Amino acid sequence: MDYIKLYVGLSPNLVKAAIDEAHTHGLKVIGHLYLTSWTDAANLGIDALTHGVPVSPFLLSKDKQKTFYKSGDDPFNHFLWLSLVDLNSTKIREMINTLAKHKIPVDPTLDIYEAMLKGDMKEKYLWPKILRLTKMMYDGGVKILSGTDIPNFGLIPGQSLHHELELLQEAGISPSDILRIATANRAQALGILDKVGTIQAGKEANMIILASNPMVNISNTDKIETVIHEGKLDH
Repeated sequence: MDYIKLYVGLSPNLVKAAIDEAHTHGLKVIGHLYLTSWTDAANLGIDALTHGVPVSPFLLSKDKQKTFYKSGDDPFNHFLWLSLVDLNSTKIREMINTLAKHKIPVDPTLDIYEAMLKGDMKEKYLWPKILRLTKMMYDGGVKILSGTDIPNFGLIPGQSLHHELELLQEAGISPSDILRIATANRAQALGILDKVGTIQAGKEANMIILASNPMVNISNTDKIETVIHEGKLDH
């Protein structure tokens, strides 16, 4: 076991207890949270957070919280939360500053939100807001990761990851930084940067050789010429 994942139904006191217990066993803690805001989770010592729409009523203003609760108080009501949240609010700025301060990486899984929106055309206007929040976290110094939430909504292993990188570029992140997100950032977040994540002597020889330059367009990451796995060529 490498991680403990805390889920939506845990309140801050339970999140703290779980984090403390996991850390005593040398295990890192990742969260997909709801009853605990990302701000509180970061202050409580969580190691990483996933899904770039932090559906927490505590990140909404008091009046918007009431609207959210009246509509079912659903931890997976991503679109309602997005429609209510003010990305310029003090609460969102505080969340981003706290994540950056405690060096909490975030995996926004843009792929899954795009897939969800394809099935709900009336909510497509929220897509720019998702991208903007991701870019705000990135600009605010939060370490962004690249994951996709496979196998939900028909996402495909491998292919979906390449598309996730394209969506990070759509959010306004440069190809060079996206490559770092997909390699070194991920390895560092997992605690294995000493083994993988960069091309250096002494690290595992796992890499791909591309036919086109991803620094020109991140879509070129799927133009794979050769795979090198554990030092062996795999054409």
